[in-house]
Amino acid sequence: MSSLDQYIDLLLSHNRTTNLIGPLSREAIRSDLIEDSLLPSGVAAPEGALLDLGSGGGLPGIPLAIRFPDTAVHLVEPRRKRHQFLSIAVRQLGLDNVTVHGCRVESLEVPPGVGTVAAKAFRPLPALLETYAALLPAGGLGYLYVSDDTWDLDVIASAGFSVVGRQQSPQRATRWGAVVRKDTA
Repeated sequence: MSSLDQYIDLLLSHNRTTNLIGPLSREAIRSDLIEDSLLPSGVAAPEGALLDLGSGGGLPGIPLAIRFPDTAVHLVEPRRKRHQFLSIAVRQLGLDNVTVHGCRVESLEVPPGVGTVAAKAFRPLPALLETYAALLPAGGLGYLYVSDDTWDLDVIASAGFSVVGRQQSPQRATRWGAVVRKDTA
């Protein structure tokens, strides 16, 4: 059984008590959550350590950690039950490249070497890019999960980022994984 399949099993078994993902089938978890989480990595692999903000049930951080086992991944989740689930998942999946932080982003001491930040359903695009800008060095990458409605080149440029590229979801034509690069320090 693959690590992603084991992760799906963990999500399904813990979802009953922790409400990690809502009532989704195994197939929907794979297509709508796992494959969606990996979309930006089809544009550019993480540079440096990856920071996943508001990780919840580990999305997008755990699928990215599985895809890039040599990349340090930091999952940031302040909610106790979800933080506990992440610790269990990381241990059971043998993800030695993952560290779980049980705190809010605002109180996080940014781990050394962070060069990529990712977040799903965390904040609206302008606020998300402001958060990314505060955490990333110049040249750092931001992974974005956007739709046709939230994709805004003017907002991206005004936040001090340039677009590296984007990849369309094969399941939902209006959904994209995008990568942006921070232009200045």
